[in-house]
Amino acid sequence: MADFASVVAAVGGGVGTLVAVIQAARGFWTVRLLEGSGATPLTELQPGLQEVRGTSLAEGAVTAPLSGRPCMYWRLQVEQQRRTRWETVLDRREWVPFWIDDGTGRARVEPADADVVVGAAARVRTGVFAHPSAEWSELVERMGPADAPPVHPFLRWREEYLEAGDVLTVVGAARDAAGGWVIESDGETFVVSDRDEKDVLRHHRRVGRRWTLVSAVAVAILAWGLWGLIG
Repeated sequence: MADFASVVAAVGGGVGTLVAVIQAARGFWTVRLLEGSGATPLTELQPGLQEVRGTSLAEGAVTAPLSGRPCMYWRLQVEQQRRTRWETVLDRREWVPFWIDDGTGRARVEPADADVVVGAAARVRTGVFAHPSAEWSELVERMGPADAPPVHPFLRWREEYLEAGDVLTVVGAARDAAGGWVIESDGETFVVSDRDEKDVLRHHRRVGRRWTLVSAVAVAILAWGLWGLIG
């Protein structure tokens, strides 16, 4: 039994360390990128990782599920408390492609793989669901089954959205396509935010530090597992 526990700890700790280090590196790399250069005018874009800032122009609209607001992007997260941490029980989002215009030109953005950071209070709604309740049942019927079965009597929710006309900072890979410039993921970095650059920097510093802490815990678990196997 001890050997089995050691194997589980070693494998879990190793995988956890790898994931946490990658996520921490992504957070700090984004900070380094933003600190190293300001927003590039869209008329001066070059292929590769770029930061641009401008006003969003949406292609159509989607409807935020709780507020019913037409928007170009929404995300709904529902969580329950498990001891000292919050566990996600439902996480859904929807979007339409949009253009970002800085007055010098336009670039197309498809936020499917983006880390979307919504900071404006007017774009965030929060609340609590009772569980079980008619409201929660109706939400699951519309959104699909929960990602994890809720077991506690209360669930907190957060709905955030972006609207056409929002001023956004976008960090991603610029690609010169047939219809004009496209900003997309380079496989590691793709950020869309309604915050200014300083707020985006603070967000990604926190992300990097959080994952650094997780990696330290994962390393400790890995070391415990290896020690058990060697001993």
